[in-house]
Amino acid sequence: MTQEKETVILSYQGILTLKKIEEILLLFKEKVLLFSPGLVVQRRVYSILVECLENTYRHNVALSTVTNDVIVYLEVIDNFRNFEIKVGNFISNDKIDAFVDRIDIVNSLDKDGLNKLYRKSILKSKISKKGGAGLGIIEIARNSNLHIDYELSRRQETFSFLKMSILVAKIHQSHFNMSPLLIEETIATPMIILDYNNNNFKLMGCSRPEDVREFYGPIIQWLIDFKESINSDIIENHKADPIVFKFNFDYFNSSSAKFILDILVLVDDIHSAGLNTRIDWYYDESDDDMKEVGEELSEVVDFPFEYVIVPSNNN
Repeated sequence: MTQEKETVILSYQGILTLKKIEEILLLFKEKVLLFSPGLVVQRRVYSILVECLENTYRHNVALSTVTNDVIVYLEVIDNFRNFEIKVGNFISNDKIDAFVDRIDIVNSLDKDGLNKLYRKSILKSKISKKGGAGLGIIEIARNSNLHIDYELSRRQETFSFLKMSILVAKIHQSHFNMSPLLIEETIATPMIILDYNNNNFKLMGCSRPEDVREFYGPIIQWLIDFKESINSDIIENHKADPIVFKFNFDYFNSSSAKFILDILVLVDDIHSAGLNTRIDWYYDESDDDMKEVGEELSEVVDFPFEYVIVPSNNN
């Protein structure tokens, strides 16, 4: 099993200036391409990063009355399923309650509520002397679609240190709400996992169901619904990260073969709809027959398979 690891895309701790903000944003644009997010996700992370940096620059407490230095702590992390933006800065204690209340309000709203609050706020807002319109937290929440986590630590009587953590899902799902299809394995039927949100598509085990049509009917229908739900956002998000359908059968009878072929044809249709798709066909290292079956099915549907050898269990 592949271990899930966090990867720091960029990290900065020090004085924040307008020039430094530009440098950080340029560095992010260069580095984020290595992680191949879709354009929608990339734009959302960039927007949150801009709001965090600009709000920090405008409203941070200057620790020195001589230099007016603005100190910031920032990290952008790829934590496998999400991008995480961590930002920390000093804030005046007399502004804490209003700021925390604003975060709590946006955290309590769903997408429609956030959009209404944004429209209401933008109509009433005025540009402050520091250049902001008071919409930063709302815009961060709208781009995240997840709660904004925050932590306050008291440092002095007049100011405290605020840390925020904002997540952006790596797979843009605002237009995809299909529930996963999960079927447990039995002695006569395979395990089925069709779960787009976790990019997990798997058929595994033995297939000789008593009623083959009843068993495979919901699977066929799920794939048809999935194909019809494909949109430009989903296609964009998987240009470099394919949807992988894993077929790992110990055995399937002739009645099952027809429905497995139907499933493969639907996977090919999904690929033809523009979605980056791959088929992994698993076979035991001592079972050349199962590999040959995969090669025959691949030829029938005119879709190249990737063949994965499973070590024999001799115990």
